[in-house]
Amino acid sequence: MRLNTAKPVKWIFVILLLFIATNCSAPVKVAERPGFCQVMKAQILCLDSLGSSGIDGYEKLDSVNQYIRNLIEQYRNEIATISDTSFENVAIVAAADKKLSLVSWDTRTGGTMPVLAAMAVFCTPRGKVHTVFLKDSLPGEQEMSMIAYQHLYTIHSSRGVLYVALGYGRGSTILPWQQLKVFAIKEEQLIYPAVFPGGVSTCFVELDRTHLKTEELPEIKVERNGQLILLPETIEHGGFTGSFKKLVFKDSAYYAAY
Repeated sequence: MRLNTAKPVKWIFVILLLFIATNCSAPVKVAERPGFCQVMKAQILCLDSLGSSGIDGYEKLDSVNQYIRNLIEQYRNEIATISDTSFENVAIVAAADKKLSLVSWDTRTGGTMPVLAAMAVFCTPRGKVHTVFLKDSLPGEQEMSMIAYQHLYTIHSSRGVLYVALGYGRGSTILPWQQLKVFAIKEEQLIYPAVFPGGVSTCFVELDRTHLKTEELPEIKVERNGQLILLPETIEHGGFTGSFKKLVFKDSAYYAAY
């Protein structure tokens, strides 16, 4: 006796079509790229782990820090939209006009002494977003910023928009550093205008805690959104005089005011 299989095959085909139609009606979810802060946190955890794992770990720190620099380049457009934030020894500060952002982190390569790194993310007049690695170290030394930037002020001047960054670092537990650094965006480049007295673009203050009369650390004060700066006056061996030097911004530069 011959079996009639036409109808079962037909129904199996119909059911298969319904299954495909039902499952394809829902949109396919594409995995989103993780945000910059998320991937940065993962790399900082990696630095922490390597920094505490002995000599073998220290040899790998440079490659992780280079990877972080590459990440900042890759995520530069996202970073340009991030407001001030900090996490896991990482600081991101942004200018009010979102044309400049500074990303600072501890590289963990200094052992007990923090060796910091910083990169700038800036937007050119043509709308392109670029990055640059910031260097404050002396020639022949490891190329690092030495400063983690915590504040960024915007000044409109006769020479264009200036950005004044305030950051902190330390040479050791007893040698805290403070620095002001001025930036400007000219065409496709980030430049450092010499607007401070003496024709320089930075103001650096180093104090020695062992020569301070109180435990309270005198800090650089920035007021009126960068128009007025009060610098702790130091004496020999990193002591503090108890007075502040006043710098006032006028037209295109800072001038000492007495």
